[in-house]
Amino acid sequence: MNYCATTPLSRVSKPTPRAILAANLRRFIDAATPPGDRPSVRAWALGKGLDVRLVDRLSKGKHAVTLDKLEEIAEACGLQAWHLLIEDLDPASPPDAPISEEERTLLRKLRRLLGD
Repeated sequence: MNYCATTPLSRVSKPTPRAILAANLRRFIDAATPPGDRPSVRAWALGKGLDVRLVDRLSKGKHAVTLDKLEEIAEACGLQAWHLLIEDLDPASPPDAPISEEERTLLRKLRRLLGD
């Protein structure tokens, strides 16, 4: 959904946990891909010892995940399960504790200002 100044905040949809997980998995896959190479779900999943089909479906937002699988994926990434459900997760710098909505908004503003 495109946001514009005339869109009431009540109509701006929040991403679902499934969409957040998919975006975060794609961030991790992209971050692990050498510059100039094409990101590969298969190579990433195999390198982490994860089920390729499951990771592919999750990264496309086409599949729900069990808590056991979420923990398995998080462990393979060196994270805690809740990290994978944080919107705009930075693969290089996961948070130490959950962040508030205000902190998330500030982080987005700072990223825009700094061009990240």
